Amino acid sequence: MRLIICKTCLLLAGFVFSSMVWAGQDGRNDDHEKLRALQAKVGDAFNKRDFQTLASCFTREFAITTIDQTTLSSASEIEKYFNKVFKSPDSIVTDLKISPTPDIQAKFVDADNGFCYGKDQAIFWLQNGRQVPINSRWTAMLHRENGEWKIAAFHGGVNFINNPVLARGETTAKLAVLIGFATGVVLTIVGYGIFLTRKTTKN
Repeated sequence: MRLIICKTCLLLAGFVFSSMVWAGQDGRNDDHEKLRALQAKVGDAFNKRDFQTLASCFTREFAITTIDQTTLSSASEIEKYFNKVFKSPDSIVTDLKISPTPDIQAKFVDADNGFCYGKDQAIFWLQNGRQVPINSRWTAMLHRENGEWKIAAFHGGVNFINNPVLARGETTAKLAVLIGFATGVVLTIVGYGIFLTRKTTKN
């Protein structure tokens, strides 16, 4: 679950807007240029863990829905969430790398609103040295507030049916069931053997 939590922060950072800032063919190159500036601001704030600056990249009223279904809507909530992922004593992640890829360039629904969506493949480095890849998808809503493009809403998600972390968990669960079954069989045989031995001894 911590990997899933961390993945959301990763998406927020990796959202880095490479997805939204392609040179547009829609006659709105100036807007795309401003989104490129927003991209740099988001990436720099994330790398520095500058939560106030990161929050300033969002509209006055915003919503971030994380993969673990946590909703963040203030700078203090963003900071608390990041600290939980990266600084908690029981954190199991040592590093992560992201590869966000857009499916489309930013689409504008009117003069001041737009959206974009895409995919990402992240690699998590764990405390035990393992590397875990996680594929995900994201959607972002953009809004121009007081003349500046900002993020109004962000939503990240993973495929729970095809997920290596859950797959490992499922394998572990199946193994546990098999071990439990085998142990039960052995104990039953041993118990039955003891019963027969006692019965024979009594005779």
